[in-house]
This record gives sequence, structure tokens and C-alpha cells, in this order.
Amino acid sequence: MTLTMMAPRIGTSEMIAVFPPADLCDVVFALDKRVTPGQPLPERDARRVEEMRRAVEARLRKWQCHHLVDDLLLIVSELVTNALEHGDGETIRLTLSWSCGLVHLRVVDGSEKRPAMKCPAPEAENGRGLLIVGAIALVRTGKWGVSEDNSTTWCTIPVHRPEQSLHTGSVFPPWEPPERSGR
Repeated sequence: MTLTMMAPRIGTSEMIAVFPPADLCDVVFALDKRVTPGQPLPERDARRVEEMRRAVEARLRKWQCHHLVDDLLLIVSELVTNALEHGDGETIRLTLSWSCGLVHLRVVDGSEKRPAMKCPAPEAENGRGLLIVGAIALVRTGKWGVSEDNSTTWCTIPVHRPEQSLHTGSVFPPWEPPERSGR
């Protein structure tokens, strides 16, 4: 795995206020391809989702974007898992950047097949990833999509600070166990 973090080239003092000191997190790793589609992921590839989540969390915390961590880590989990499960390339690349008040996340998997949202049955264990990404982007007033060549899935989320937004924390409320009736 290669981890590259680069600072932007800044020409004016006004731009310094827009860009954090190091505004790019770029992670690339080679895959251990499955011999037969449908088989479980090789152990090393299965660990990649957690590695990507850690890299993104560290960068978001460095940028003081604590209020975006939960939602962006969920998006990373969904997009990287989709790339591992359905991508055609020999590598997966995750890029996280911050510019002009937006956090940009891209996952490149080399796939030629366009990802499709599914409408899974309630008991299905899979098929909700892009629905989750879309819901988070919608609630966060962001956007998501797929590149024209289908190799990249991306998401852009505004960096509103909690005091600038009606919404803080995760899109999903904290889980609380249901009340037990007293019998």
C-alpha cells in the first residue's frame, strides 16, 4: 500500500484560508484477486476497508472535520467494499481532498461496468451500499456519482462546520434499545 499526502500549490494569501495545509490523502493498493468470482475476498483484501477508513479518519481529524467522520467512514466502507467486490482493476485508489469548502472522495477500481443501485428485499444482506451513499450525500447537501468511464465512484460533501449547519454528526441517529414493556 502506498500512502501519499500532498500540499496544494498556493499562489495567493486568500487561497490559504480555503485550503488546509495538506489537503490530499491518496491511498493505492494492489489486490489479491480471487480465483473464482463469488468466493470470499482474500484476507489481505478484506482488511483494506479498515485501512482506508483509518487513513480517511486521520485526515478528517487533521482538518478539524470531526463532524463528518462517521458519515464519511460509512461512505468509504461502502465504496471500497463495492470496489473490492465488483471492480475489474488490479489496484484500488482512494483519494480524499478538501477544496473550496468541499470534501471530495473518489474510489477508482478500474471497472468498466456501471454500478447500479438495487432495491434489495428486506431480508437481503447486501445491495444497500449505493443507497446509503446517496442518502448521506442528500442529507449532507452533497452529491455522488460515477465517472463516464465507470472506473470511479465519487462523493462530494460540504464541510459546513456544526455551527453553520442544521445537521451535525451522523446522518443516522444513535441507536437506542427499544423500551421493554413491564410485565
